[in-house]
Amino acid sequence: MATADARAAAALFQARLKPGTRVQARYDDGSGSLKWYDAVVVVGSATNGSDVRVRWMGYGTVDAVSAASVRPPPPLPAGWLESTDDESGFPYYENATTGETTWARPAPPRRPALPKRAVVPHLRAAAAVVGAA
Repeated sequence: MATADARAAAALFQARLKPGTRVQARYDDGSGSLKWYDAVVVVGSATNGSDVRVRWMGYGTVDAVSAASVRPPPPLPAGWLESTDDESGFPYYENATTGETTWARPAPPRRPALPKRAVVPHLRAAAAVVGAA
């Protein structure tokens, strides 16, 4: 059911796309694979919900993309704030702790690696016996 819930949430997000919404959109950069890029919605969903027009961050160009290829941006890491530049209208990011600023959205923190399973000594001994046979 989690997949159905995720699809329903994505459809709801896509139906609510309005100008100014910050998104990530898939784009074929010519390498043969679709990659996710930061964008801002310029024109919201068409009446049939099939496409939106987005302005690509850092490029300023506007393209039509499928509403199905748009997703909300990932959450910001702890301590980062998003603001809008008054001149360009583009978002920038500031680390409240260090004062660092950047145009690129900071990547969300990676999940910690799962601990490796401990091998129980009697299973190791059993594996050795099986391997010797």
